[in-house]
Amino acid sequence: MTEQLGLDRSAETPSATYILPLKRGRAGGLGDLPGYLQRVVSWSAVLVVDGSPPEVFAEHSRLLPAGVVHLRPEYACLNGKVSGVLTGIGHARTETLVIADDDVRYTADSFRRVADLLQSADVVRPQNNFSDLPWHARWDTARSLLNRALGADYPGTLGCGVRRCWPRTATTATSCSRIWS
Repeated sequence: MTEQLGLDRSAETPSATYILPLKRGRAGGLGDLPGYLQRVVSWSAVLVVDGSPPEVFAEHSRLLPAGVVHLRPEYACLNGKVSGVLTGIGHARTETLVIADDDVRYTADSFRRVADLLQSADVVRPQNNFSDLPWHARWDTARSLLNRALGADYPGTLGCGVRRCWPRTATTATSCSRIWS
C-alpha cells in the first residue's frame, strides 16, 4: 500500500508524515507552496488532501512536486479542514503526524524538533513565529499570546502522535460521514 501512495523510501523510512489540508475555490497558483513542499519531501512523507473543485484539483496536481501524495477528501464534515485531516490520518503510514495549514513553513530543524518531541508527547502545539511583522502578524501574535495566557491557542499547525491501535476506520465525529466512492 505504501508503494501505491508513493511513500516507499528505499534509503530511509520517514519518521513523520506531513499532512496539509488544502481547499481553493478557483485556480490561481499556489505561490511558494510547491517549492516548500519539494523541500519537505526530503525529510518527510507528504500528503496534501485537496477539497478544491475538480479543475482546481487538477491544476494543483500539475503544480505539486514529485513525491507529494495528492488526495481527495474521503469524509464530508462541517469543517472542510477536518475532512482533510481525517483523510490524511487514514492514509498516513507513520505514527507521528505533523498537520499544517498551507501558510505554515517549517525548516528541517524545526520539523525534526516537533517529530522528536512527539516521541514523548501525544500532541505538540508550536507557537506561531513570524519573521516579518506586518499588521496581521502583530495582530496574530497578540491573539496567540492572549489565548495562551488564558488557556489555549489553536495554531495553524499541530504535531500528533497517532498510535497504530487507533481505529482508523471509525467515525470520529458526529458532524462527519465517510464518503464512499
